[in-house]
Amino acid sequence: ALAFGAEYSLVALGLAVVFSIMGLVNFAHGEIIGVSAYSVFLAAALGLTSPFVAVLLAVGMAALAAVVFERVAFRPVRYAPTTTGLLTAFGVSIVVQNLFMLLISPKPQSVSVLNGLNQMWFFGPFAVSSLQVMELIVSGLTILALVLFLNRSTLGLAIRAASR
Repeated sequence: ALAFGAEYSLVALGLAVVFSIMGLVNFAHGEIIGVSAYSVFLAAALGLTSPFVAVLLAVGMAALAAVVFERVAFRPVRYAPTTTGLLTAFGVSIVVQNLFMLLISPKPQSVSVLNGLNQMWFFGPFAVSSLQVMELIVSGLTILALVLFLNRSTLGLAIRAASR
């Protein structure tokens, strides 16, 4: 449950940052996560088993997708009424979901556990996987990095100023 909570906290943090800066609830946020997931799926299908390379690939593809979404869909409607931004976000979400179904599969896909993330540790009646521990560590470090970035860097302070 803690690992899921850590994942949800990152999703909520991403939504909150976008909303505070742009004033837009990005309904395509899940599709950016989907781009990351499918990039790992495709890399695993090609034989890539290193979790570190998979994470770098997922983050890179998410960043690329976010930039493309912003430039193609959200920038042209930046100063439009709020409803236009919401409809644009819905539209991007629907288009990307349908691209996933068309190009990859309409059925859920699974990725075999990457090397080193399939170990189990037992603490009395509790079992904890190394994947869950990794999720907690990465989530905590990501949140810490974002807090430090927003509070201590010039760009982070500018982002905070823009959100007010």
